[in-house]
Amino acid sequence: MAMEKMYTIRDTHTRSITAIGYNPGRREILIGCEDGVIKTYEAEGGKLVMVITEHKGWVTDFLYWILTGSFDKSVKIWSVDGKPVHKLDNFLSTVSGICYVPRNKTVWVAGGTSYASLFDPKSGDNVSDFIGTFQQQEEEKYQLQMLKYFGELNEVVASTSRRHLVVWKYNSSGCITALKCRSSLESLCYTKKVPILLFSGDNEGVIIKWERMQSNHFMYSKEMYQLSDSKLRKQRKAGSKARELMLEQQMSQSLPSRPATARPETRSSNRSVQSHYAFNKPSIPPVSTHNHANTTILKIIFVESLDFIIAASEDSNVYVWGFDDDAVKALQHMKPQDLQKLISKYSILLDSDSDLLPQNAKQGDGDSVTNRVAGFVCKHVFAGHNSCVTSLVVIGRDQGLNSTDVLSAGWDRRICLWDLEAGDLHDTFRNTGSTNLENMELACDGVIMDMDYSVKYNEFAYASSDKMVYIRKFNTNGAKMTLVNTLQGHEGEITCVRWNPHGKGSWVTGSEDSTIRIWAGHGLNECETVLSAQGGVCCLCIDMQNGALVVGAQKYIRVYDPESYRLAQTNEGHTDAIRSIIHIPERNQYVSCSWDKTIRVWNGWKMPKRKRQSKDGKNGKGNEPKTSTSAVKKVGFVDQEDTGGERGDMENSKMEGEDNPDSEVFTDTDGEYASPGEETE
Repeated sequence: MAMEKMYTIRDTHTRSITAIGYNPGRREILIGCEDGVIKTYEAEGGKLVMVITEHKGWVTDFLYWILTGSFDKSVKIWSVDGKPVHKLDNFLSTVSGICYVPRNKTVWVAGGTSYASLFDPKSGDNVSDFIGTFQQQEEEKYQLQMLKYFGELNEVVASTSRRHLVVWKYNSSGCITALKCRSSLESLCYTKKVPILLFSGDNEGVIIKWERMQSNHFMYSKEMYQLSDSKLRKQRKAGSKARELMLEQQMSQSLPSRPATARPETRSSNRSVQSHYAFNKPSIPPVSTHNHANTTILKIIFVESLDFIIAASEDSNVYVWGFDDDAVKALQHMKPQDLQKLISKYSILLDSDSDLLPQNAKQGDGDSVTNRVAGFVCKHVFAGHNSCVTSLVVIGRDQGLNSTDVLSAGWDRRICLWDLEAGDLHDTFRNTGSTNLENMELACDGVIMDMDYSVKYNEFAYASSDKMVYIRKFNTNGAKMTLVNTLQGHEGEITCVRWNPHGKGSWVTGSEDSTIRIWAGHGLNECETVLSAQGGVCCLCIDMQNGALVVGAQKYIRVYDPESYRLAQTNEGHTDAIRSIIHIPERNQYVSCSWDKTIRVWNGWKMPKRKRQSKDGKNGKGNEPKTSTSAVKKVGFVDQEDTGGERGDMENSKMEGEDNPDSEVFTDTDGEYASPGEETE
């Protein structure tokens, strides 16, 4: 069929037409002119509908919502009925190109720089600082001019002032959000209560609280908590005196033949004339005795039952942060004036189940929000260790205890048990089989790097630099923490250990020998599988939804299928070693922190759905049998509707005439995977 001429609109405007667009929602044709005037016409009959004079310069482009860019250095977002919703300005030069990327729901604007400015169209916020696409972008000697998004390719193509073409490709395994910090980061944790909060610990001893803003899913607000030396001196240090009394009692029980008068002299002489090469001596002095305190937060956890933040520090202390009780009480008693009068006056307008009505008021409602508004303060400082504290494990009342306890361990090879509710040292691990008093509290031969707890077997395991993992039965009596088994097989220092509760349950360890080992959770704890991490393992976590292994190997995150242990996903974006990874099942996201001073949020991996086949070998949708090439998709570019997660990142590449061949993809009964030689990105 041929194209036929419908109509001609003469003398549309006194100035030249610089842009043409179409509004599919209202079926209207739009024109933009040199003087900033925008006119809309009915697409069917060509009747003039509206004249808009919001811009003061050339209108260069249209996009539907509608988006308009102009020579007046601004971009405007319009509603369907032609009313301006947001004005985006403060560009360095005229806006020469705009495009909308539906894969991550951002607007790209070219405004006189070598990088695009990214905006959230709903809120109008500039989210460039929270998306990793241009965070590492160096200033180039060109400016971006035109921007176009091609949906079939999931690519953004830009032209530059130096006649370059720059191409960004969507990566579903890319970073959703990148949060920049001032210092290198060591540890992460989060709270499940709504709104979900992230907590990070850095190498300056600062704990940062992150909360995702409600206006969009890219931006986060932050609040920092830092304990100064003056505040630290006022805090009650729990553990030191209790430990001395406990050791003295243990010594008196183990050595009854030694005169009682000799013990204090020996203790005092040992403190004053300690060997310079003693391994167990305090290698890091207390934070209050020197000005350059090494207060790196090596481990941080959140206790949901008590709303406590537990932070293990390099200065040998364990800090307990909780909500400011005084501020909470003040906020709880703050009520608007004449609140009861207003409620009684307008009660007829309220629903019968409204919480504002006195009969529906529930004790404790809103405490979570009130507490978070009040903020955190340091409640306790546990000072029972002699060197860096690297590991923390919380064992609560749901395990049959009379209180909420936390196990701590570190470079001094000692394990301390703390009562969080009382804020005191409860006990320490004691090796009853050792005849040497100096080694009585030592739990292993090397420094303790990591620790985790198995709820199923009431056991805790800790990884050591002596290339072994020790599994002990948990008991509130330190002398009854009996050794159940040891895991041996790694050829380098074991940096992390985790209990995987999925399936029959198993222990998972990672090491500097670039391997991950899966061990049986019971019996002889035999090694079942050895995986190559393609780099030293710094951290790992378990996907709580499907049991996948999420491993931080140097600067890459590698996700392994829990059934076949194939490499299912690789997340790339960090520029330095990844120090901690957590999984947020409520959002199906992985969150990682690194020495590159960034926190990055990633889409969680989803197990592919099994494809059912009929008994005659047909795929059930048609009469054609299923082949290895039918319905095959690249793992790295799965449609967002299929993944169910949030939006990924755009990767940058320049057109240099080189073809990028498609990676081989094969299918099996479990779903689709990238070929073994490919790293999915």
